[in-house]
Amino acid sequence: MTAMKLEKLVYYSQAWHLVWEDTALFSEHFEAWNKGPVAPALQNLHRGQYIVTSWPIGDSGRLSGAEIATVDSVVGFYGAMSAEQLSSCTHNEAPWIDARAGLPDTMASTNLISTDSIRDYYSSKEMDYGLWLQHLEARAAGVRAGRIATVSLEEVAEEFGIDLTMTEEETAEILSAIN
Repeated sequence: MTAMKLEKLVYYSQAWHLVWEDTALFSEHFEAWNKGPVAPALQNLHRGQYIVTSWPIGDSGRLSGAEIATVDSVVGFYGAMSAEQLSSCTHNEAPWIDARAGLPDTMASTNLISTDSIRDYYSSKEMDYGLWLQHLEARAAGVRAGRIATVSLEEVAEEFGIDLTMTEEETAEILSAIN
């Protein structure tokens, strides 16, 4: 995987974890670099590598079931995209645009992308992106594997803003929009 793709997948993992779990996946911050959001702490670990083939630090076994579900969802949704496509996506999203405050795309920047701007933006896009369905499937897989405690239908509906009193026609309309 290219270093740039890694950076973007980590950014989207942080963004969607903020939305779904209302907490950060990790404490490091992102800056609005010219190629998109970058976590300087992560960038320092892979500096000089175009392709990241191994990762000698970290322990995925320390991740909670919810954290694994977030990463699985993000990789499932964005993973087929190239680094350039992911960078282009971030260039069209408010957290990066706002942090750059009008700087040309090619100009270097270390402007901070605030956690609040990330959470607010992706919270407003959750249903538009269709990623919530991918996340729901990843959470279900976590429940089946015993990594996540079971949750009720009401809890899932509340998490995703689904009205359980919808008519059959409203439900069919939403399902047809998803498919």
